[in-house]
Amino acid sequence: MTFVTIKKNSGQVSSAGIPTDRPIRSLAKALSWRATGSLDTILLSWFFIGDWSVAAAIGLTEVVTKMILFYGHERIWNRITLGRGIAAQATETDSLLST
Repeated sequence: MTFVTIKKNSGQVSSAGIPTDRPIRSLAKALSWRATGSLDTILLSWFFIGDWSVAAAIGLTEVVTKMILFYGHERIWNRITLGRGIAAQATETDSLLST
């Protein structure tokens, strides 16, 4: 007996038919990653400097800039087909042949 599971894809699909993440997903990932990264920065700063107020200032200062950088990085990588599978490779090949 064979079971087939059909999963509805509610995400976006590029013009080449490649599934892409929605911008809100990239934003959520950026926020969760920044919380983790900032905690790491604060703890390392405290370890090396020994002052919690300076460590917190360092950790909180870098939150905004790194969040913006991550979001932009994620959106750029969302346009790159590298490692996306057979459909992506076919699209890359088609675009190379058409040039």
